[in-house]
Amino acid sequence: MRFLMRVLNMAARTLYRINLTDQEQSELERLEQGQTTEQH
Repeated sequence: MRFLMRVLNMAARTLYRINLTDQEQSELERLEQGQTTEQH
């Protein structure tokens, strides 16, 4: 079940990143590396 949530989360992030600029992408990646507990 946890694996399924992980896959859906990754898919959502991929779709979300399509609408982001390069600066926002690098910012988002930095946040994800720092802490994965906080979601948008």
